[in-house]
Amino acid sequence: MRADVLAALGVLKVATAHQLQRLLRPKAVSNKAVRQALGDLALHGLVASDGNTKERHKTWRLEGAAGLDAAASVLGMVRPEMGGTARGAGRSGAQHAMAVNETVLAFVLGGTALGAAGGLGTMRSWSTETEFVLPGGKRKVRPDGVWQAPEIGVPVLMVEVDRSTMAPAPGRREVHRLPRAVPRQGPRQRPGPCGRGEWAEVAQRTPVQKVLSYRSRCTSLRVALRRRDSGKLLRMTPWGGDVAAVQALVSRLEQDPLFVMSLGSKELFHSNLLAWLMQRFPVVAEAVTAAPGAVRVAREASHTDLLVEGEGRRRPLVAENKVFSLPDETQLAKIADSFAPQDPELLSLTEPLWDAGVWESGPGQVWRWMGYEELASRLRPVVGLVRGEDAYVADTMERWLDMVRVLGELAALVGRPAADEALMLPSELRAVLDRVRLDPGVQKMRFFHVAAQLRARGVETYVGLSNRTALIQPLVEGPEGITFGWQLQGP
Repeated sequence: MRADVLAALGVLKVATAHQLQRLLRPKAVSNKAVRQALGDLALHGLVASDGNTKERHKTWRLEGAAGLDAAASVLGMVRPEMGGTARGAGRSGAQHAMAVNETVLAFVLGGTALGAAGGLGTMRSWSTETEFVLPGGKRKVRPDGVWQAPEIGVPVLMVEVDRSTMAPAPGRREVHRLPRAVPRQGPRQRPGPCGRGEWAEVAQRTPVQKVLSYRSRCTSLRVALRRRDSGKLLRMTPWGGDVAAVQALVSRLEQDPLFVMSLGSKELFHSNLLAWLMQRFPVVAEAVTAAPGAVRVAREASHTDLLVEGEGRRRPLVAENKVFSLPDETQLAKIADSFAPQDPELLSLTEPLWDAGVWESGPGQVWRWMGYEELASRLRPVVGLVRGEDAYVADTMERWLDMVRVLGELAALVGRPAADEALMLPSELRAVLDRVRLDPGVQKMRFFHVAAQLRARGVETYVGLSNRTALIQPLVEGPEGITFGWQLQGP
């Protein structure tokens, strides 16, 4: 994994753990393995982080000559071919780099909608920020991305990504320069004159998008233009996930009687079952807490889901279990102040917007997120030991862990909206989720992610559910005790 991360950063220059996970391990439920690799590489001085994106995802880059050398060794290149380290790009959110990365991901992974085309090429067939010297040696051009896949008939494809920040005139000049940087076959192996190309409208895809084609003697390309308002793009992209994968997961839940039993109480079902298993079987308690010795488990003690105390623990361990919502950090801070717990853990299906999965509620009080996938990985090795005492309990435990894994995969697919994605899922997808009564819960999960980002900016935000439809309501204190706010509910 560390070598793959180095190679990816050598190509992309700066990326988030989420982007690296989608590129390197697209079928993984979480980016935990990628974060661990990044943390290890950072300890060895090979990668570093300069800041976060607007969505509060930490950005990572190669660090200095050591990082460039390590990535070059993995990619089979020499350091001069690697370019720079994008030092400082993350301080401003690296918005352009994130857009370029998403373009590369779209090529490599392909579409995610039902019936969409698959990916083309690999990550290593790309380079970014590659500088070309134009004929004459005085002028240079640096496209955002260069893709070379001669095995499928693409000798070179240059990609320029504009986030609606480039003025039309410089944009046209950039288009004319790019073909001159690519040598073509000829007697002198140098590019000939391309001449001025012509623009033509190809299609009007949506009310906010039209597609233009550009052709000259030596280049052919298509450009998707979107209507602008005050210099910014006005667009809201639909959910682009894998519909077939969601349908398959929902079908598995429909056939699971244990899941049907859980619908009556949702997170209480999981908390109660986990507490009972820990009290009944010491091996389960040791697996969950990663510490030996007997434990005492209290349910709903002082507004906590699970309070675990035991031998060898100077302070109690607190687990706050969230299934279809993100944590209320004010509540977590109060819990930490009340118990001064050692290594408190948040157990939830969806990962909170915490840096590297940790959050400090106060001096020496650091919460760590534990996903259901990690919980399952801790418990699966002890199922056999439980079976030696009670086969029925072991079978139930195994079915529960299977159900937890399916819920985790479903949450990863639909639970977190992208920054430019419609908050409500398409009605046909919501109908699929409603077959197992998960549509309202998934709605809340998506709305909680938006609320967490608003709260991080100092905006108090409420998320609720009315008539089986989620709502979000940010509030800001104004002058003279007046509170200003707005409410969004439904599509």
